[in-house]
Amino acid sequence: MQRAGLHSLAAMSRTLLALLLGLCALAATPRYVPPRTPWGDPDLQGTYTNKYELNTPFERPKEFIGEAVEIAGSQLTNREAAEVFSCVLGRKVRFQRLPLPAVRLVLGKEFYQMFRWFNASGFKADIEMLRRCHPEVHLRTLEEWLRDEGWQLSNRPPSSPADPESRRSSGSVPILG
Repeated sequence: MQRAGLHSLAAMSRTLLALLLGLCALAATPRYVPPRTPWGDPDLQGTYTNKYELNTPFERPKEFIGEAVEIAGSQLTNREAAEVFSCVLGRKVRFQRLPLPAVRLVLGKEFYQMFRWFNASGFKADIEMLRRCHPEVHLRTLEEWLRDEGWQLSNRPPSSPADPESRRSSGSVPILG
């Protein structure tokens, strides 16, 4: 009986040590500071997701002033998204729900808040209405976006939008939620 207790104590000690090492690594990670223009405003330069939607609000400002419009080309469950990833990558991708406390601990507050929001309410885009009201905007599906970004060519996205050649092979695609 003492041996079982010692094994259990050793396992608990290893788990606690791993947890403490993870917390130390998180504490040592520098906080992200968004870039600013020389005059102090947020720097909004970047790569935007859909070249077709970019100017629509500027072309019809009266229609969009004061409005919040969710933009989506598909609305999928986590399992459906995993099926799309499987199709594009040419290998099986399985959705696995991670406990939110583990997301908070490992990925940080922002990811925790994002996935908590996904689980609680999530996006509520009316895709058919968006397509009717804005036929000039091509709302890409998840599969179209993945293929446009080159996911079918490798197992992970580019590490930076400016460096599409930086793709490397990976054994899994995490889908969190």
